[in-house]
Amino acid sequence: MAGKDRQILVLKHVVEQFVRTNRPVGSGALAQGLNLSSASIRNTMSDLEREGLLEQPHTSAGRVPTDAGYRFFVDYLIGEYRLAEDEGRMVQETLDVLHMRLDALLADITALLSGWSECLAFVAVPEMERCEIQRVDLTPVSAHRALLLVVLSNGMVENRLVALRGDAGRMPLDRIAQRLNERLHGRHINAVSGPFLESVFAEIRLSEQELYNAVMAFFETVILSLSQRVFVDGTEAMIAQPEFQDAATLRPVLEAMRDHNAGRAIYRIPTSERLPEITIGVENSLEELRACSIIKSHFRFGDSTTGAVGLLGPRRMHYARLSSLVRYVAESLSRALSGASLD
Repeated sequence: MAGKDRQILVLKHVVEQFVRTNRPVGSGALAQGLNLSSASIRNTMSDLEREGLLEQPHTSAGRVPTDAGYRFFVDYLIGEYRLAEDEGRMVQETLDVLHMRLDALLADITALLSGWSECLAFVAVPEMERCEIQRVDLTPVSAHRALLLVVLSNGMVENRLVALRGDAGRMPLDRIAQRLNERLHGRHINAVSGPFLESVFAEIRLSEQELYNAVMAFFETVILSLSQRVFVDGTEAMIAQPEFQDAATLRPVLEAMRDHNAGRAIYRIPTSERLPEITIGVENSLEELRACSIIKSHFRFGDSTTGAVGLLGPRRMHYARLSSLVRYVAESLSRALSGASLD
């Protein structure tokens, strides 16, 4: 067996065994199943450690995967995972009960998803409040800054200062605001989706990329977040995980899940071409979540409105099964809610 093939084989088995046992994996534990000598496996583990894919928590212990090791495993080594028949049936039977109020249905799905995965589960959906956009203003306030302001029908006013590389006085801010008002005035918050905003900005044909990015970010993180409701379940499941039995480790994770600003990063609708989207350890933008991995996908209400569904758990998770579970729930939700109203 070539050296690189042997490394891939050993890494795959180390990840799978560590996920099952939560114990560092030694060469002796792998030797019989891989039909390789312990010495060969030890050398291969040392090579993987030098490449940053494994680490040794203690001198006398076996190896455990690093975040980079999990990432290689997720990207290249997990195959297609089919949910067990009873798991798929439970998801579908729950979603078939559409005479329930939508919020009760989504709360139940979140609780069930946590129970199936033994992780924190979340579903983020647009709020049902039929709040409308009344006015958009974009005004220069200095040579390189503009004020973006949005007035909502409930009386709320949201604003943000936008930094510009070019001269604000030379930009067609009035024309941009006029076009935004033409397309957004009277539109309900839960009808303002990312793809819709992209089409509006494409019509304006902004050449100032910085302004384009700032306006997009404003609507995505401020306006869309105003309308977002989040269902979270699974605190007890997380406490049962060995990695989070210390309250000092779990508390920052739960606080981040509840925090409005931090929550925007966790519950943001995934846009990756490869779904579910998997974020591992240090790939998380929030320091509090560096001991965690997140698996999430999106589901659709009708043609354009989207929600996020996902799991947050320890880095030591069954990525193949859980990503398949999240994908199945997201696809089932989209089918069940096709044509359904948020009212």
